[in-house]
This record gives sequence, structure tokens and C-alpha cells, in this order.
Amino acid sequence: TISCNVAPSGWDVAAIKLNMASPRIENNIISQNEGDGVWGVDSQSCPVIIGNVMENNGRFPYCHPPAGRFIYQGNVVKGNGYQAIGIQGRDDCRIDRDTIWKKEELPYLVVWYGITVDEGKILVIVPGVVVKFMDMSYYKAGLLIKENMVANGTKDKPIVFTSMYDDSAGSKTINLEGFKDRIPYPGSWGEIVFVGGRGTLTNCYVRYGGNGLRLQNNDSADNRYVIRNSDIRYNSAAGVTNAGSACNELVMEGC
Repeated sequence: TISCNVAPSGWDVAAIKLNMASPRIENNIISQNEGDGVWGVDSQSCPVIIGNVMENNGRFPYCHPPAGRFIYQGNVVKGNGYQAIGIQGRDDCRIDRDTIWKKEELPYLVVWYGITVDEGKILVIVPGVVVKFMDMSYYKAGLLIKENMVANGTKDKPIVFTSMYDDSAGSKTINLEGFKDRIPYPGSWGEIVFVGGRGTLTNCYVRYGGNGLRLQNNDSADNRYVIRNSDIRYNSAAGVTNAGSACNELVMEGC
């Protein structure tokens, strides 16, 4: 049993903190910690987290950088502040290598300011993934794509980008006092911004953001965006907005 009520606050608090470490964490009880159950500090860590009971922790059962790799299976997760896999979204947490977000037992929750996909890199999101975004009074998390994002869901397994309050997607995510009973509202997270390269969204839901998708000014000669069979609604501004004239090709079908 790993249970430690630590006094300090802040995002550096966790029962198990991994820094360039890839342990096998199996059949433990990880509970009653002020912060995360397990926190992967860097994208070099690749833990195997299997068969644990991860309950009543103040924040996430597991939190990691956006380009982090891990195996997470068969864990019992209940009563945590955030019932989700946390994805760190601070300035130093970027997708700096080709990355795949797999379908997990929990939704992803992007925290802090959001995530940047660096130039020359690709983020692939597989069918069935639910990505939620943090809403706090002083920031709105989102995604900034500088190269390529491919989010190809299916009719039976769509990909969902939504508010952390949206319990209709994945499962109930927020247990924190003052937040757990809130309902999703337009503008409760930022937006998905493309500033170059390519983007593909098929069978996706994008809801409760600022803009749903924003195609920003850039100078690339190869800006191509494909949006098919997707439902973009309940955003506080536009569903899809082209913020510049440099878009080489935009295909929208079945939306």
C-alpha cells in the first residue's frame, strides 16, 4: 500500500514520481495522496501500471507529459479528484516526437495552458479516445498544432474533444469540491489551433470550446485540412474559422 498524505501543494506532489524511470507498478494500493498517484515527469519515462487500486488521490491516478509513453491496464480507479489520465500542458510540455494517444480505460484531461505539437511532428489519436480540457478562471487549455494531427474516429468509436464537465463523454471526470457539479458550457476550454502543415478529423465531436477549430495565418505552401463526418457544436464562437488566407486546401464533408 502506497499512501502518503504530503503537506506541500503544487504540481510536483505525487506518491510515485518518475524521472527518466520506467518501473513496473503492479498490484498496489495507491490512495489518499494529496497530489497524483503516479506522476511521469518526463517523456523518457515509460511505466507499466497494471492491476492497481488507485483511489481517493487529490488529483490524478496517473499524470504524464503529452509525448509520454506508458502501459495502463486493469486498474481500479475511484474517488480521485480527476478521474482521468492527466496530460501536462505547461510551457515545457510539448509533443516533440511523433506521438500516438491510445484508447485507455479513462479519458485524457489536458491541464494548464494546453499542448503544442512541434514542427515536423505528428499527433495521432486513435478511435474511441476522449480528450477533455481543463477549465480554470485564469486559463483555458487547448491544442496548438504546428505540423500535423490525425484524429480519425469511426462511426462506432468517435473521437471526442470536450469540456472537463462533459460527463456524457467517457465518464464523470471531476470530483473536486466546487467543480464536480458544474455542467459544460460554451467556452469552457480553449480551441484546437492549426498554424501550419496538415490536419485530419474524421468522425469527431468538438464541443464546448471557444472556437472549435481555428486555422491560423501561416506561410506554409502545404496547408491541407480535412474534416469529415464530424459534429462541431456548443462552442462559444465559430465551429471552424479560417483566420488567414494561407489555407491551401480545406475539405469539409458530412459535417
